Amino acid sequence: MASDIGGRKRNKSRIPSDTPALDPRLAEALRRTEADPGDTSRWNDLEEISGELQLPESVAALFLTVLEGPRGTELADDLGQRAVRFHEEWFGDDPAPLIELLHVLLKLDPSLDWAFERLTLLLSVGQRWPELLELYDETLARLKDGQQ
Repeated sequence: MASDIGGRKRNKSRIPSDTPALDPRLAEALRRTEADPGDTSRWNDLEEISGELQLPESVAALFLTVLEGPRGTELADDLGQRAVRFHEEWFGDDPAPLIELLHVLLKLDPSLDWAFERLTLLLSVGQRWPELLELYDETLARLKDGQQ
């Protein structure tokens, strides 16, 4: 299933927690965190286990799955900031996953100024001018329509 993110299509990422290749501790932590994504202690445990195993991709995928899920808007600010820190730590050399995450966050809650500022910085530094201009156009359209 594809979703529209920042004018681009992407397939929803979902790491199956019952994949035989996953460490059982990681699989269980993924299941527990997905079941209650508002519980910060579960995210702490999950991030610790994925760090020990050097498997950040499954955590990054879960951040997107949760944010695109039914509680995404409710969790966007706090969980979004956590996800950004996680992406910066693990994927700092590749801005693409962080850019995608920030697009998701702004789609959920356009009033997240910190996400807008971070995204404009990444797009400017990466000289991704068409995407930056599209972001500005979307923001101006929202302002014109009376949205924040």
